[in-house]
Amino acid sequence: MPLRDPHHGQPNRQGDTQSEQTLPHSPQSQSDLPLALDHERLFWPRIPGYQITAELGSGGAAVVYLARHSSLNRLIALKVLLGGALATTLDRERFRREAEAAAKLDHPNVIQVYDIGEHNGALYLSLEYASGSSLDRTLKRQPLSPIDAAYLVERIAGGIEAAHAAGILHRDLKPANILLAADGQPKIADFGLARQIDQAYRLTQSGMSAGTPSYMAPEQVLPEVDQIGVRTDVYGLGAILYECLTARPPFAAPTSLETMRQVAEAEVVSIRSLQWGVPRDLETICRKCLEKEPQKRYPTARALAADLARFRSGAPILARRMSPVEHAWQWARRHPVIPLLVLTLGMMTVSVAALMAWTTYHAYQVASHLRDRELRLHGLRGSLLQLDESQARHTDLAATTGDPTWANGYRTVKGEAERQRADASQLAPEETASAELLQTADKVATREQHALELVRNGRANEAWQYLRSDEHRCARNEYAAAVDQFGDRVDLAADAELRQIQTEGFWSLVSATAVAGLIGVTAVTAWIIYLRRSHHRLRNASPTR
Repeated sequence: MPLRDPHHGQPNRQGDTQSEQTLPHSPQSQSDLPLALDHERLFWPRIPGYQITAELGSGGAAVVYLARHSSLNRLIALKVLLGGALATTLDRERFRREAEAAAKLDHPNVIQVYDIGEHNGALYLSLEYASGSSLDRTLKRQPLSPIDAAYLVERIAGGIEAAHAAGILHRDLKPANILLAADGQPKIADFGLARQIDQAYRLTQSGMSAGTPSYMAPEQVLPEVDQIGVRTDVYGLGAILYECLTARPPFAAPTSLETMRQVAEAEVVSIRSLQWGVPRDLETICRKCLEKEPQKRYPTARALAADLARFRSGAPILARRMSPVEHAWQWARRHPVIPLLVLTLGMMTVSVAALMAWTTYHAYQVASHLRDRELRLHGLRGSLLQLDESQARHTDLAATTGDPTWANGYRTVKGEAERQRADASQLAPEETASAELLQTADKVATREQHALELVRNGRANEAWQYLRSDEHRCARNEYAAAVDQFGDRVDLAADAELRQIQTEGFWSLVSATAVAGLIGVTAVTAWIIYLRRSHHRLRNASPTR
């Protein structure tokens, strides 16, 4: 039977290691059973009364073996908890809970529990052996036909209704937990997450999500523990029906967290968009099961089974009820004048509001951008001048003291100044606006580096005189003027952009008014034509005297 890995949530099935040829329930000779290598048999547990013949599947908490009950001479599935006496308390509790839940049920569509025991500290379950494949393996090949899918889920819903009648919630319904018998009948397995209905709130109020993300109901994902109940399993039945019809789960994403987000927020993809041949009634039944709000789903699994039976018999289903939108549409078709006026006014209002909103938003974005650019420009202007002073100070100190180590500080400041100028260049509306700034900066930097080179060569006095020359002073003044001129150019460009936005806003308002007028004229014209035709029809239909 399917095993649920508590750490990874990956299902494992009874038939994972067996061939496509199924094993019947009737006793067989030893030669007919799956064979295992001798070294594999060494690791199999030896449980009195059972003869293990093959390993069917394994998970993070248990291993399922195909075994023969010695005294009854029949094949069973033997589920053994991993870890033996070292198994965690949580795993042992879940294992016993599965046995207790399944043992309360006697239904042809629920895997039966024959025995539970413990040997050498290892818990084991003796379960009914379903010789067919699991449903998820079947759906990997192709989806089921609508009639087959409806019949299958109807039978599963009957088993879940029996569990609910016994006060048990499954909480982990998915194709991997549905086994198929040799005659194709579905068998519900893995009650490891099952809870008593009257204890569901108390036992889940820790806030931990339980289940497989792709098949969990929204109230399990959030989790809204007070909403978990019978309708949670109805959602799981809908998820199984969805995958039976489309061969894919309702929600699936690369990560569990993203899948859970989709379950809580996204709408399921329409079945008919994936499989256009699925009848609308069956899609309606499935969508009702997958409603986000539990109150909108079928109240019980029995109600779902009954609607599926109606679908299979061709009778009208109860899920297909006219929505308020459909009611409004029918009323509008009978009374078209009022909806036409409302639609006209609505389109006019929306069109004007949308254009004005876009214009306002665009103007706000541009104004915000210009304001940020202006603030950034003022900051950069001050920083560039300060960095220029710092560069000059380092070169002056190097020339005064004759210490070439001041060049290290100069290089650090020069690197920061270059980064600041690069940022300033990005604010320029065109490349020519920043070309003069960079040119004068390079000119000053070249002269300062020449002075530092003189200091390194022991010619500090000559470097001092070089820095005090009129040419050097003129170069620095040109740089300061270039910084101011650069800022002025950016300010002028900002003013031009602002004027352009104001012009665009005016013409957008004009366009909105024109569009609204055009819509109004078109709607009124259509209304007049409709009234004339209606009057003509009424006049022709009236009896003559």
